[in-house]
Amino acid sequence: MFFKFGLIGEHLKHSYSKELHTKIMKDMGISGSYGIIEIPSTNFHDAFSNILTQDYNGLNVTIPYKEAVIPYLDVISKSAKKIGAVNTISFKDNTSFGYNTDYDGFLQVFKNHSIDIKGKKAAILGYGGASKAVIAALNDNGAESILVVTRNIPDSTDRLPFHITNYGDFNIRRDSYDFIINCTPVGMYPNMKNSPIPKASIRSEYLFDLIYNPTETLLISHAIELGIKTFNGMEMLESQARKSQEIWAIDSK
Repeated sequence: MFFKFGLIGEHLKHSYSKELHTKIMKDMGISGSYGIIEIPSTNFHDAFSNILTQDYNGLNVTIPYKEAVIPYLDVISKSAKKIGAVNTISFKDNTSFGYNTDYDGFLQVFKNHSIDIKGKKAAILGYGGASKAVIAALNDNGAESILVVTRNIPDSTDRLPFHITNYGDFNIRRDSYDFIINCTPVGMYPNMKNSPIPKASIRSEYLFDLIYNPTETLLISHAIELGIKTFNGMEMLESQARKSQEIWAIDSK
């Protein structure tokens, strides 16, 4: 059987997903193709509705559509519903299923490097789909506190399982964290001269940047200069991609 997979997002020239999934499919003995599908935000409804009719076996979802796809899907997994974001879609028996493998991929990086989350303090830059998976992973594994830094603070924050602030406030704080995690696209190819926060605001033991292209963002470069242990997004990308392929393989049976 020949499988048809793809990635949807708005700007995908930076993406390594086609090469990565092609390698994973070869490793798993899966015959298929993996396409890159750019959808402009001005035409999301019509374009995505059309994609759902094109006999895909599975799709990955990236910025900025991890939340936008949810109303179009028939079934959302319990974990994806809790997170509030979907990055993996599977199709079976004319039914679409939404999952979140960012959660698994993020935790796998910690497992690979024997880094404990329990009792640790984290600052997360950004509050999009990837950020929500990271927040859930940290909360589920006993993080002591989470601060989310975002440009747009929600109107109601009373019931959120984390603290929230804006970049101006974060940059004048003197707090230190065990982890700073960048979940924004700031610094991603081709805008590689940008960083979501200045060097002086990087106060942590570890810095995780979910961006993988370039492999060393300006944010990571600043952290290295400060002697901070850094990770880019490649390990997470590889882990979540493999988990997606595992889901597709199970749903195809």
